[in-house]
Amino acid sequence: MASSRFRSTATRVPASWPTTQRDSEDSGNSHRAVERSLHPDARDPDAEDEAPRWPIRRRLGPLSGCCLAAALFAASADAAPPFSGTIFLDPDIVTAADPSSLVEVTPAGLGERTLFDRRADAFVTLEVFLFDATFDDGLAAEVQVNPEFGAQTAAEVALEYAAAAGRIPTALRTDVDALWIHRGVQPFGGGNRSLLIHTGQGELYVQDGILEETLIHEATHTSLDAAHAAAPGWLAAQAADPEFISEYAEQFPGREDLAESLLPWLAVRHRPERISEELRTTIEQTIPHRLAYLDGLQLDLHPIVGDPQVGAGPCVRDEHTACLLAERFEVTAELRDFSNPPDGPGALFPGTIQRYGDAGTGSDVSSETDQSVSFYAFEDGNVEVFVKVLDGCSFAGAEAFWVFAAGATNAETTIEVRDTWSDELYRIESPRGVDFFAPPDTQAFRTCDAPPP
Repeated sequence: MASSRFRSTATRVPASWPTTQRDSEDSGNSHRAVERSLHPDARDPDAEDEAPRWPIRRRLGPLSGCCLAAALFAASADAAPPFSGTIFLDPDIVTAADPSSLVEVTPAGLGERTLFDRRADAFVTLEVFLFDATFDDGLAAEVQVNPEFGAQTAAEVALEYAAAAGRIPTALRTDVDALWIHRGVQPFGGGNRSLLIHTGQGELYVQDGILEETLIHEATHTSLDAAHAAAPGWLAAQAADPEFISEYAEQFPGREDLAESLLPWLAVRHRPERISEELRTTIEQTIPHRLAYLDGLQLDLHPIVGDPQVGAGPCVRDEHTACLLAERFEVTAELRDFSNPPDGPGALFPGTIQRYGDAGTGSDVSSETDQSVSFYAFEDGNVEVFVKVLDGCSFAGAEAFWVFAAGATNAETTIEVRDTWSDELYRIESPRGVDFFAPPDTQAFRTCDAPPP
């Protein structure tokens, strides 16, 4: 799916909209003065008890608020996590110069909506400016802009933040039905099928180059938390890793660990050229099992990552390629050795299907069955990885093809499984120096209804 240039009619607003208010932010708020307010869960020991930040409403549900101005810093002697918060890891992970999947923003009149305003610390019901944002991946969102902006400025901020939202991955916008936009220097938020934006704080994020990184964090709350923040596989990865990636994740493991880990995973796996080798190594050594879990989700990362260039056609079996489930699924593996530690990438070895028996007499037998296969890479008989694909299409609630993988290696490993009927690719990656780990995935290929080629 190619990223398209977006067009907008948002600046052409109906003449009937009010235009009496101007868009000047309070210049009295300095960045330094605001930083402490961006730690809403940190309490002043001298302050009296406060009301909860996010009131729980049955109709709307709680919205996750995030401590998003935590500055990046190297851990001190007594602080185990390497960072305080991850949105400041690197401003180049996603930038304003990157493609946006936004296609169009169009005004949709005025309407009454209930949205959260952090300045009031409450849900408020307002007649807001409405805009319809459409994206080239088929998703859409309603942009709801506080009337305090005035019509023209509302159109401008709707376009600005819809375009920024279009630069974050499709998988993180799947459950984003609305963008709530207010003035004010207040933290962004995610949840309630929405993204909460305060433009004064947004300007500071733009100055620091981390607007998109912040939206990635918040959209993780909106689209991934419900399914994965308390999933057994995620909790197992959390327990297996040596440390949390940030102090914020450690402080709120159930609420913030997934959102704090997603951006580092995206940087290491899909933008490694934009971060330092030192940063990449720190992330890989701190949360290897979380990285593996996120690998296994096979998230749609358009427009950050283009559509996989998958070879079309049937599975062709050879010594490096297995064809499972009646030759529908093509399975390959490759590993890198440790020939050039610590800085070199190592030599690349294609996985070879393990055979057992005496090849010289023709009595050897392949490890490949209809459902599984084992690969060696460096030495015949020294199996490195095992892959199994199962047909779960007949199981209610789990109608998909399942992928399981196991390894007895800490070499850098890539496993690819391709559905030759749908041409979808599933990839598992494990970094060098980390014991191989891949969570079972019973939703790997939701292609039960795909027609045969």
